[in-house]
Amino acid sequence: MSELTIDDILGPRFAGRRFLRPNDLFELGIVDNRATMDYWVEQGVLPAPMRVGKRCLLFPVSEIAALLMARAREREASQPCPSNPLTHSRAPRRIEEALGES
Repeated sequence: MSELTIDDILGPRFAGRRFLRPNDLFELGIVDNRATMDYWVEQGVLPAPMRVGKRCLLFPVSEIAALLMARAREREASQPCPSNPLTHSRAPRRIEEALGES
């Protein structure tokens, strides 16, 4: 599997950008609203944005992409491998059948 680029992660609409605004995070589905975004920044889930002027916040694309990649790795690690019969949802029934139990 080839390594993903930032443009692959964020899609063509955001390709080539170095910064994202809060509305971009909403559009990408990273956060749903401003209150959640502020809380996640406070808790360290999202990187701290750069303030440019009174009302403009910018998030570095590289940090947002790194966050998304880390989430994807965590999700992959927590999901069972479909090729492993012991982690498959029907595994207990198969084991019982193999042992001759009903």
